[in-house]
Amino acid sequence: MSSTVQFTLFGLTVVLCATLSNALFVIKFGKCPSVTAQATLDTAQYLGVWYEYQRFPAIFEAGLDCTTATYGEDGDKISVTNAGTTRIDLFGSKIVLNHNSVEGSATVPDPAKPAELSVSFGGGSFPV
Repeated sequence: MSSTVQFTLFGLTVVLCATLSNALFVIKFGKCPSVTAQATLDTAQYLGVWYEYQRFPAIFEAGLDCTTATYGEDGDKISVTNAGTTRIDLFGSKIVLNHNSVEGSATVPDPAKPAELSVSFGGGSFPV
């Protein structure tokens, strides 16, 4: 096997191990808090770029770094772009492998509850 193929396989193994190490379970005990939505939504404060500063492991974010959620005006909807970078730490340097993003939209399914949004990324919608 050539050294180029060996190096490529080594790199893929490192990325796979880094990805899997981020996909561990979090176990916590206790009841969930009772949460209610706000009565209104001030979109001027909501729109823009939001930076992730903490997360629970999720398979769709495995291996991502520098993740953001960007919300914008899109008529009667809110555009949603979730993005992140896949990077590895190699000998003390961060190497960018690729940039990932997914486009979606948020809508208000019940006008009586304008701060409760339903977010869709093509497949299904998720209440937030």
